[in-house]
Amino acid sequence: MTLRESALDLGLPPALARDMAANAPPVPVQGRPIVATDLDRTLIYSVAALGLGETAAPRLSVAEMHDGRPASFYTRTADRLIEALDRAVPLVPVTTRTLEQFGRVRPTDRRPPYAVVANGIIVADGPAR
Repeated sequence: MTLRESALDLGLPPALARDMAANAPPVPVQGRPIVATDLDRTLIYSVAALGLGETAAPRLSVAEMHDGRPASFYTRTADRLIEALDRAVPLVPVTTRTLEQFGRVRPTDRRPPYAVVANGIIVADGPAR
């Protein structure tokens, strides 16, 4: 099975599966695929990165709390797609954040099986939340 074929066979929403398949190289896959993705300014955005005032925050899903306040956000569409993707395959966050900083982020409702943090210095096995 190739990565393209595998993307179509994951049980994802059809549009997401088609998009993944269209962008996947036609290489053989051994075992079950994972999705490794960056966090900041890829999946989640701080208020500063979005250029929005705090009044815009209710239209977004909170991805991170810091000092009791929302610190970064997902769009609601991205939040739904990330959850669907996470149900289909292991989602492995990759970030420059320290383990402590990553601990504040909620990539999905489930704790990720692994995370690559601190520029790859630490590969964490299910970081504590």
